Amino acid sequence: MQERTIDLTDIVEQERVKRAAAVRAAFEDIMGWLTKGGVEQPLHRMERELHERLMGLGLLMVASWLATRLPTRVNGALRKGRGWYAFEDLATAVLRCRYGKLRHLQPTYTLVHGKGPAVLSPFGCLIGLAAGRMSLEVHLMAAYLATKLVFDDCLDVMGLSGGYVPSKRAVLGIVDQLGPQASMFLDDMPAPLDDGEILFIQVDGKGAPMICPEEHALRCTPHTKRPRGQSQRERRRWRRRQKQTVRKKKGDKSKNARMATVGVVYTLRRLPDGTIEGPIHKRVIGTFEGSRVLFRRLAREARKRGYGTKETVFLADGATHLWTMWKEFFPKATPCLDWYHLCEYSPRVSLRRCGGGRAHEQPR
Repeated sequence: MQERTIDLTDIVEQERVKRAAAVRAAFEDIMGWLTKGGVEQPLHRMERELHERLMGLGLLMVASWLATRLPTRVNGALRKGRGWYAFEDLATAVLRCRYGKLRHLQPTYTLVHGKGPAVLSPFGCLIGLAAGRMSLEVHLMAAYLATKLVFDDCLDVMGLSGGYVPSKRAVLGIVDQLGPQASMFLDDMPAPLDDGEILFIQVDGKGAPMICPEEHALRCTPHTKRPRGQSQRERRRWRRRQKQTVRKKKGDKSKNARMATVGVVYTLRRLPDGTIEGPIHKRVIGTFEGSRVLFRRLAREARKRGYGTKETVFLADGATHLWTMWKEFFPKATPCLDWYHLCEYSPRVSLRRCGGGRAHEQPR
């Protein structure tokens, strides 16, 4: 395709002037409110309203910054992978930043030959836009809060700032996307300087509760009132017929969950009086990719913390695949069966006291 450039100077200049005028008008409006409308209010109400107005001003300033980044000349044709694209127009797009959600102009290309997306806009890569048309600051804030809180509380805390709050599904995607990058950073961190003399490696599995699509669709149906003359038992039977459950067969899993493998690495320190202090520098590693992926990461962390030279203890429950991984990755570690799992699964052993009580046999 023949390459040519298209001049967008007039449209871009009009957009820049309009955005700059909106910023000045919003700033003057805030200054006028401070000297007139906000004078009679208490401090806490003034702070709350001022925060909302400043968030709106920040959104307008981001829009003005985007207008300054618009190119005045663009290529008429663009190649991306195996497709050729032709310039269509300055289209309106949505951007999500810390101050909220706004609309701005960006050059848009359409596919005319080859294979690729139907519409392409390189302006997002130019300004450093992250996935979901969000700023990287939104991704980093969501990922940071998700590591400190549960997802629902994470969204509530982000909502207190008054800016854009991603959905729960978007937060899950952000964590999944930034998780590998964070793991690479954590793997490169050096070992702690004041670590203990005894290394502990503990592994266990945990299931994240899930439901099938049929059960989810049933729970999403609105509740209807019981028809007049129908008893509660009859309605319960009718709902059971609607659900159409399938009985589990022998050998089927009883838990409908996505299993995650979690490992903990920490050390213990011997004090001069003979007591033991710990855990020290505890690090928790988990993954949904399987036990082998987890054990590879645990082996890197254990070698960094002194595995092979330190006294090492491997602690796990009775799962056979965990002990297979122990023989492969930690053969020098002393195996230790978790006492609480033993008391939970063994029918003849019970725990008399939580603080390391004696085990005794129960009569049948």
